[in-house]
Amino acid sequence: MQHIKITGVPEHFNYPITQAVSQNLSISTQWHYTPEGTGAMIQQLESGETDVALLLTEGFVKANQLLPSTLYFGGFYISTPLVWGVHAGAAWNASQYPNNPPQKVLISRKNSGSHLMFGLLQDQHGWKHKPQFEIINNLRGAIAAAQEDPSFLFLWEKYTTQPYCEQGIFKRVADLPSPWPAFSIAVHQRVVDAFGKSAVQQWIKDLTRTTKSIVSQPGLVGDIANYSALPEARIAAWREQTTWLGIAPDAHLKTLEAAQEKMVHLRMVASEATFQLL
Repeated sequence: MQHIKITGVPEHFNYPITQAVSQNLSISTQWHYTPEGTGAMIQQLESGETDVALLLTEGFVKANQLLPSTLYFGGFYISTPLVWGVHAGAAWNASQYPNNPPQKVLISRKNSGSHLMFGLLQDQHGWKHKPQFEIINNLRGAIAAAQEDPSFLFLWEKYTTQPYCEQGIFKRVADLPSPWPAFSIAVHQRVVDAFGKSAVQQWIKDLTRTTKSIVSQPGLVGDIANYSALPEARIAAWREQTTWLGIAPDAHLKTLEAAQEKMVHLRMVASEATFQLL
């Protein structure tokens, strides 16, 4: 292994780290995008298509059980919660929500955030029904599904979907903040085997230090707006509620374990598992 392959979704969260990867880090690093999200990135970690992934934290907890003893936790990339938008098709009668929600739920794929977070939504409202999950791969797939049948629920980050709500494709019926930090850095065991644990720890330090430097730059909001094609005012509002790399390393394990305990309660995972931290 001559370099580390790292991936994340092509959304506004990841602008700082895409810029950090282009800097001189202690290990050569290559960035690539995975529009299909956390479920796809878990599969890429397993297959070797990627070595490091910015997973939703609920996805990291799930992946830690699906791929036991093969993942390391490299830190909370976004340490504030993700605010999910709960969407239906624009033509759906939103007055039915939440007492009579649609039976169909669109998900990017199994074990994605859009899949796992439905468990939190179901728990909050006490829904007992078993929904029909339809795999749509990515946001474009959800847009296509919305034009065929408006009777569904679809969970996706609210700022990303706002343009499609304004265009009349989706209707946002609620917000759903995650009860844990939004994104985690998952590092596959093969990286540690290839470079050694101390070298990977130094790489994580370099990556996070460089990312924090980019986050502190005064033109960040405008840069992210250009990167994401979202209005600058909307990015500014999102920036106010977002913190990158804001949880101290000595609190990582406690925070992860609290998220896992909540996920066990929500039946997102069957039982608790041990975490490996860098």
